[in-house]
Order: sequence, then structure tokens, then C-alpha cells
Amino acid sequence: GWILRAFSVLLLFIAIFLLLTRIFSQGRPVTEVKVVAPPPKNTMEQLLAVQNAIAQFEEFIQDGNVILLKSRAVLLAILPQVSLSLSCMHGSL
Repeated sequence: GWILRAFSVLLLFIAIFLLLTRIFSQGRPVTEVKVVAPPPKNTMEQLLAVQNAIAQFEEFIQDGNVILLKSRAVLLAILPQVSLSLSCMHGSL
């Protein structure tokens, strides 16, 4: 039950933060955002840019997977009854 409570407290803090941000930023003008167009590239440069972007995305996904696996291992080490119930569920499949 503590995970549900922690999640609800997190959502409550996010809602309070959004509300306070909205209240205290009223009347202020929004600053401009300048977008600079990239210089024109040939086809080979575009392909290399896409390849680099895909490689960076794969690294990001791998890092996320490592974080999820480590947090799962910590959670199962802290709460052995959860790991026991998970092993019973998988064993019955």
C-alpha cells in the first residue's frame, strides 16, 4: 500500500507545483523562444545525423532498462515477500 500512497503524494506535489507556478506567473509576459534553422545538408550528412540520433536513442533506452532492472532488484531485496509472491505467480503459469 505504500507505493500507492507515495504515487498519490507525488501527484499531489506536482499539482501543487503547477498551481503555484500558474498563480505566481500571472501578468508576466512570456519570453520569446528563438528557433534557428539548421544549415542545409546533403543526403549523406542527413543519413549520418539520423544514424547518430538513433544511436543516442538506443543508449537512452539501455540506460532506462538498467535503471529499471536495478530498481527491481533493490525492491525485491527489500521486500522478500513480494519476490516470493512473484515466484509463486510465475510458477503457476
